[in-house]
Amino acid sequence: MTLAIYIFAFEFGPAVVGFMAALIVRAITRRRSSAPPVARAVRAWTIVGLLVAVLSELVRRLLPYPPPEALMDARFAAPLVGGIVAVVLLLLPISRRSMRGTAALSRRTLFSFGSRWWLIALLTLVAIVLGITAAAGAASQPDNLGHYRFYTIELGGVTMGTRIYGWYYSVPALVLLGLLVLAVLIVVASVARPPLAADDVTDAATRHWRTRNIFAVAGGAVLLHLSTILWSLAGTAMLHGGYSTPAGFVGAGTPFAVLETPLQVTSVMAETGGWFLWLVVLLMAAFPTARKGATASWRSASR
Repeated sequence: MTLAIYIFAFEFGPAVVGFMAALIVRAITRRRSSAPPVARAVRAWTIVGLLVAVLSELVRRLLPYPPPEALMDARFAAPLVGGIVAVVLLLLPISRRSMRGTAALSRRTLFSFGSRWWLIALLTLVAIVLGITAAAGAASQPDNLGHYRFYTIELGGVTMGTRIYGWYYSVPALVLLGLLVLAVLIVVASVARPPLAADDVTDAATRHWRTRNIFAVAGGAVLLHLSTILWSLAGTAMLHGGYSTPAGFVGAGTPFAVLETPLQVTSVMAETGGWFLWLVVLLMAAFPTARKGATASWRSASR
């Protein structure tokens, strides 16, 4: 019973905390929002996209423990795949603008309906993942199957080893990470590009809402991916061994053993943040606010 409680807390604790934080934020923002309402079809596809991502992660964690090795190998890629699917679905429905749309003299860009800081934040997370990935990959060594996912330490002619987040895991994940960033850029550009509808205020507010959600969903996916990397490296940092000699016990561990606890704590924080971003977007789409009409033009929506 104690083991079951520990496994549940380990697997779902950050998700529960993220959900509670998302509930609080949604309760606050529902009372403060005054933007025009978002179309039901747009909210519906947002819900579908987030449910696919969230449920895929939850189902993966509900499988028997310990999970099969193939599933353990896929845990690094799973959040990125869910994020890509969700981002693509957030593009739907694709609106067909009529000739009655509003003509705007200013050229619409990636940042016409969203702050450039959203992209900067996403790219910062990606840069952190790339830095950690490069360091772990450089430390990895081939195992008996030739896969670069092994880490060893030497102690008086004795070799001790364990798994590490090496190139075997990180190369496929890096490809997915690149696809996620590409999907974000394409989808955000596709949201911004079409001519505005006749009701340009409502249309601009909807595009602003969709753009913010796209970056939030992608950021959540990167945070969940980063969390799995950090937790794996914390496990590698636990490697320790030794042997007895006439002079006493001789032991050694990894050079970064002192980082075990910081890596675990940071991993939990990153996972909680990832769940929060996914779930707050889901709650915003599922429980819309009765908003008042806005009078600002589409240009003000991107501020």
